Amino acid sequence: MPTPHTQRAIELHKQGCNCAQAVLGAYCEDFKLPEDTAKCMTAGFGNGLGDTQGICGAVLSGIIVLGLRYGSDRRLVMKKTAEFKQSFREKAGELDCCQLRQGDISCGDLVALAAQLLEC
Repeated sequence: MPTPHTQRAIELHKQGCNCAQAVLGAYCEDFKLPEDTAKCMTAGFGNGLGDTQGICGAVLSGIIVLGLRYGSDRRLVMKKTAEFKQSFREKAGELDCCQLRQGDISCGDLVALAAQLLEC
């Protein structure tokens, strides 16, 4: 069963948020971050930084969530970021948006995956 964060990320994506907006938006309440602010912060992260040539927006926002959660401990945030990226790559096959979009996994599934991995 999906976690509340995963459900919220999926819901935001279905409402029209890009992958990055959906992932960070799902965690706004945890960090007392206004959802509108989070959407503005990540507006340019969709489609692999806006041009499908970069890292997946869901991954980028996942890294922002980890920074908010562990950022006061640089070593820990770097460790958690590396683990998150490795797990995402293992499950999705790639971190690059362009490559992911050519595969079988949907944007909604990538949003859900990122949110699920942040629960670990």
